[in-house]
Amino acid sequence: MAVQEETGPVLVTVYCDECGIEETHDYLVPAGQDSLAVARRHLNMNLGWETGARADLCPACLPTPAATNTESTREV
Repeated sequence: MAVQEETGPVLVTVYCDECGIEETHDYLVPAGQDSLAVARRHLNMNLGWETGARADLCPACLPTPAATNTESTREV
């Protein structure tokens, strides 16, 4: 955990746990906050990443919702 002692810019890289793609950006991290948490929040809110304690996934690696089969519910 990289908690900032002072507010300032920090270069942070987040890797997709599935495909390994990286997103590297400068973030303005407020004092007392974790720089990785700031980066994850930005990627989640602005670039469509799924981030969290279990895994960081880029938009291309996100699981797709199960398709609903409407034909199976029709009566013949």
